[in-house]
Amino acid sequence: MKTDELILDSLSKLGIDISIDDGDMHSNRIAVIADELARFAEESADTIYKKRLHNSKLVEPVYFSDYIDKPDRGLDIDFLTELHTLEFMKERSHLVIWGNPGTGKSWLADSLATTACKAGKRVRKVDFQPFCRELASYKLANDAEALERKLKYYSRFDLLVIDEFLNYDLDDAYLLQELFKRIEDLRLCTLIVCCQTEPSNWPKLFKVKSFGESVRGRILKGGKILHTQGCDMRLL
Repeated sequence: MKTDELILDSLSKLGIDISIDDGDMHSNRIAVIADELARFAEESADTIYKKRLHNSKLVEPVYFSDYIDKPDRGLDIDFLTELHTLEFMKERSHLVIWGNPGTGKSWLADSLATTACKAGKRVRKVDFQPFCRELASYKLANDAEALERKLKYYSRFDLLVIDEFLNYDLDDAYLLQELFKRIEDLRLCTLIVCCQTEPSNWPKLFKVKSFGESVRGRILKGGKILHTQGCDMRLL
């Protein structure tokens, strides 16, 4: 069996049927197969992207190219461009984006999450307050197994984005510490944390300072920090 026939037979077994004119020259047949495979790959990638985007719980996709037109952010465009290569995810280097309200923290996190979805990564975005309430509900119900499953569930995403981090009075900081411990131990997940408070001040927001220091240490160990500046973009 000729090479092109072997390729067509193998593709057919995978459910990919490509129509080829028997009268075509061998080189033409290979070119047609290559074009059809490229089209199929593009369609498959788009399907995966849409699925990842839907499962991420992002309200809508956000694209970094739109950010360049926003003035006075005080950010290094080269650094942002590097982040959008997702190399920090390969290194599992968590990212903290902090700054005043309306300075683009969530926007930048969403653009990185969109890029990760486009790359076929498993992404999830959560808001801190309902996220903490969800975890606490399992503990209040004394359902240790369900709590453990939920902690591992969030720890297994390629990228977990936590928005409005620490904008909530924690009743049980132990749960937060346990989540970040799972993330650290499993080494599957990269974090993006959006916060209005500079990381050096995080321990002051915890009733027990040592919990805050532990959480900060687990996130910032080998991590990156991005400080957004400028006026509230929502008022422009």
